[in-house]
Amino acid sequence: MCKNLPGKSAHNPTVPMLRKEVKRRVTLFKVTVTSSTMSRTAAVQWLTENPIGNVLCKDWLRVEEAKICDTAHDAINEQARIATMRLAIANWNSLKPWLRLCLAMFEDRAKTALLITDRVKDRAELDAGVSTERPDTFEEAIASIYNDEAIVLTTDVLPNLHELFSDPMTLRFSERPGGESTAEEAKSRIGDAHAKIIQVTSDVDCFSLVLCP
Repeated sequence: MCKNLPGKSAHNPTVPMLRKEVKRRVTLFKVTVTSSTMSRTAAVQWLTENPIGNVLCKDWLRVEEAKICDTAHDAINEQARIATMRLAIANWNSLKPWLRLCLAMFEDRAKTALLITDRVKDRAELDAGVSTERPDTFEEAIASIYNDEAIVLTTDVLPNLHELFSDPMTLRFSERPGGESTAEEAKSRIGDAHAKIIQVTSDVDCFSLVLCP
């Protein structure tokens, strides 16, 4: 459970805290022990060998332990939620997420951003840095379009391409698995799609050579 705690240092007693607890127990037990120079290892060992017998102290420790357990359980649940979300984002197993990405690339805002991708920035743009005045990059524009619930993209009717395109398909953001996209993800998806297209093209060319030597 301890390894799942976020910010473990916040729950890890410092040496002064350990020495203070040793001093407190020394007073309770009415023994003579020098705690001011104890190392962490020595303090932990002494506290382990001299457990608390006071009922009120035990109750307080149980309450504190419960708080730490709750924190650890919350961290475990959050990790599970993030893992599930990442899996949902990664699993684009249907046409619609990919088609919405492709159509977002052809929106005017994305095309404008693409046209100025390699343009040298002027002084005003350099000074703007990451401010709101800085124009979106190509990937940022795509992600913005992709995440806009008000934008409903529609495929063209292309029955000669594939029977799936016999009728237009409406592509809504709400149908996208995993929530909002980011510029980094858009860039990764575009690269992934490009790699798949190259592979498919290569396979088609090889198949053509086999049929038509």
